[in-house]
Amino acid sequence: MVSGMPRRSLALAAVAMLTGTACAAHLRYRTGTPLDDVACDARDLCVASGAGVLLRSNDAGRTWHEVDSPVSVSLAHVSVMGSRVLAGGQQGALLESDDGGHSFRMADSGVAAKIVALTALDAQHVVAVAEDGEVTSSADGGRTWQPTPGLSALGQGVRVHDADWLGPLLGVLAADDLYLTTDGGKTFSRVDSRAAFPALKPSSSAGYVDWKSAGCTKPPVWVEPAPTPLAVRFFGDHRLAVALDDRRVFVSDDLGRTFHLVQTLPARPLSLRRIRGSLWGVMDDGSLARLEGPRFRSTAGATLASGSIDAVSGGSGASLVAVGRGLAASDDNGASWTKGELSLGGRLARAFYNRDPDWDHYFVPGGGAVVYEPRSGSFGGALVGWEARIALFAWSHNNENPGPAQWNISALADVFPAAHPGALAFYGFGTTLSFERSAPRRFLIPTFGLELGALHQDAIGSVFAMRPHVGLLLVNVRRLQVEVDGGYLITGARLDQLRGPFAAAAADFTLW
Repeated sequence: MVSGMPRRSLALAAVAMLTGTACAAHLRYRTGTPLDDVACDARDLCVASGAGVLLRSNDAGRTWHEVDSPVSVSLAHVSVMGSRVLAGGQQGALLESDDGGHSFRMADSGVAAKIVALTALDAQHVVAVAEDGEVTSSADGGRTWQPTPGLSALGQGVRVHDADWLGPLLGVLAADDLYLTTDGGKTFSRVDSRAAFPALKPSSSAGYVDWKSAGCTKPPVWVEPAPTPLAVRFFGDHRLAVALDDRRVFVSDDLGRTFHLVQTLPARPLSLRRIRGSLWGVMDDGSLARLEGPRFRSTAGATLASGSIDAVSGGSGASLVAVGRGLAASDDNGASWTKGELSLGGRLARAFYNRDPDWDHYFVPGGGAVVYEPRSGSFGGALVGWEARIALFAWSHNNENPGPAQWNISALADVFPAAHPGALAFYGFGTTLSFERSAPRRFLIPTFGLELGALHQDAIGSVFAMRPHVGLLLVNVRRLQVEVDGGYLITGARLDQLRGPFAAAAADFTLW
């Protein structure tokens, strides 16, 4: 089962309120990021999903906004049911939205394995099929789930790779077999793939060696390879289509009792899609084909940023939306396509929220300015000085593991040359940590820390001092970190004279 969404710390919430910054937004999309699925409704609301990525469009895929995803696992299936949106994927992860995909939260799918199908019949009725054959259904839009015996009732281990649901009808592809049910998954029957989808035989002896001259005593025997179904989909008036790895598509008009060959597609099919009641094939060369009467009619497919189409869905009228390593939209059933654009907000998110890969650095030099005001005015009031430091160790690890996402340990020295009766200096070691355990953005990351050392002046000697502080990482990229912080200096002696507030601004820059 999937646990609830992790809670942020109270400290982070307090800093967010004080600084005006929000909690970590898990925005991960970049041009070329693979997208696995897309679903649209009749209002042209579309949601696309991928590896921890969620995108939303309200204009049939012409412009997109990235949505915060509370998980980083692959979300290979999405379903749009009006304002209710579900996205499922690895490890039974299920996300739900009640505001049309503007925000998502974790939900319980009722399955533990990878979700390979998430199909909605209407705004209330949904079926989820897991890779291990578990089948769960919902009658309240995915808020609660009821398990069915699923394929486990057959008494054998299965590995499901595709499934489709249309009312009480459910078709499941497991290994090389097709299983059908007419009661929502309570009982299944197996379709004999060899009988339903006969293997192709060579049309001539071309390519065969002369078996006599090769020393054989008998002619070669043609052994029929087992057909491998790749995709299954119901469409039209309870018709059922199955696509094979040899590019053939078979259709049944009697709920799987008999199948007939419709056509051999021009390329290997990746999936079959039901769009506005019609059957569409998505092929690995980036093209699409729509079943019209007894034949498929091919389209050129969408030109994506890179790679081919992985999924296609339809909105209102003749609109289509295609995703893969890019985004594309069509308003003429695929005859022509335009590139989907990430909105201005999405571009800003891509610029600022997309983090560098996790990194570790050692011995990173830095420096900055510092202001310190001792309680006693005899030192000259507010003192302005400079800071030199070196980060002995620094990391940025943005993931869901426990612990801070950013951390460093530094050696530092602050010098205030204008102090009376002579220069005043603070030197020691410090550590700084982020409040958040995952901060996948490049700016405004709240931090806290502590510095321990000594405050020295020739007139007073050296006294122990510590400086607790809070701050913000204004910039956090692999080769540059810019931070502002403020706190209070506390000493072990002459406390009434030396204690006081301080503020600093510094930058660390990687030279190697």
